[in-house]
Amino acid sequence: RDAKTPIKLTPPIDMRGVLSAPGEQDTYVVAAKKGEPERIRAVARGMNSPVDPVVRVRRSDGTLVIRLDDIVRGDLDVDGDGTFTAEGEYQVIVEDLNGAGGPRFVYLLEIRPATTDFGSDP
Repeated sequence: RDAKTPIKLTPPIDMRGVLSAPGEQDTYVVAAKKGEPERIRAVARGMNSPVDPVVRVRRSDGTLVIRLDDIVRGDLDVDGDGTFTAEGEYQVIVEDLNGAGGPRFVYLLEIRPATTDFGSDP
């Protein structure tokens, strides 16, 4: 696929990508409903990829809605929640924090409804 042409998706999403060149940003267009909380994950290090993923979500007018980076210090993958503020299309952009890229710079992007985990112990 051409990295400059966004792919249109509807959650739930499980999308594998590769940042094949330095500075590359993969852009996805996501149809969202207002007020629906979504869990957004970008896994790379857990797949032995050198990507230090950053995920940005923008409205169609370019306004930044969400920016997600490291889960915690020392865990460079992304795992966070966000709520779409209006119904419509949003751009979800995946990039490497340091602008690196190459054939080994793979990641998995997941976007699915945020749910409460009632199965865990207090």
